[in-house]
Amino acid sequence: MSTKNKKPSILPENSDRGQLFNGERYLTIAEVAEILPIGRDATYNLFKLKGFPSIQLGKRWIVSETSLKKWLKEQEGSKICLNE
Repeated sequence: MSTKNKKPSILPENSDRGQLFNGERYLTIAEVAEILPIGRDATYNLFKLKGFPSIQLGKRWIVSETSLKKWLKEQEGSKICLNE
């Protein structure tokens, strides 16, 4: 199996976290809280932060792994306050 077209993952290789849709992995608030690691309340605030690439589906929030990685890279050197 070639890894040439394989997207790098911030999750372990055999992770059962995240839902795949159209080849893209989507993460929930709980999964992002575990990956970063920050508390669940701070993660909710992150998902509601202006400019964060989250998607709200009814009451559920998700973010694509690719968008999360890109957003984190763009925030390097920044201070982000997640307390309200």
